[in-house]
Amino acid sequence: MKRFTGICGSCFNVNGYQPLASHSEQPLQPPSGQHMDYQLESPTKAPLEPPDSQSYLSDQSDDHEVLHVIKRNNAFSVREARFFPDGNLYSLVISFDSKKGTKMKLTIENKKFYEVDTKWQLRGNAVLSIDGLVVDFLWDLIRQPVKFSFRTRAFPLDGKAAGSSGGGNGNDDGEFDSDAEQWEDYEDIYLLEILGIEE
Repeated sequence: MKRFTGICGSCFNVNGYQPLASHSEQPLQPPSGQHMDYQLESPTKAPLEPPDSQSYLSDQSDDHEVLHVIKRNNAFSVREARFFPDGNLYSLVISFDSKKGTKMKLTIENKKFYEVDTKWQLRGNAVLSIDGLVVDFLWDLIRQPVKFSFRTRAFPLDGKAAGSSGGGNGNDDGEFDSDAEQWEDYEDIYLLEILGIEE
């Protein structure tokens, strides 16, 4: 399809009807029937099979991790999620109520950390305190697959994470009462993304 788009979008010299040179300084060739590399029919999608009966696949590097999670029983479940490089592993569940499917609840280690009615908030974010770490929780339920992101922020200069026992602003539900000025210049040190796949 890229080649077809490139051919259709190419420019020709009006006087000599010669194609202009491409980025590689090779002239563009006119399309021929024997070199078509696009498909007329849309490809069929193969069903995703979870490996070893797990409900997710993982792509990981030092500072971010992407999990492809299959939705089961109105929930996306991850048994081993982390919010910090080489940090502790957590059981994480993002569930939706079974009646309307609009109430979203984030549970970490069987403790409710955040709950929101997504009827009018299909995209949103919240700042959480998870074991002394300040984590931005973002969700996007419009795109497919749905996307949940957890961005762990860098520690303040005094070495204490906001929300830790050293006078932080975390509340009992794990939500962080953020002061925008306090955190706006801090960079993310770890990113966990969950791409939710509907069954």
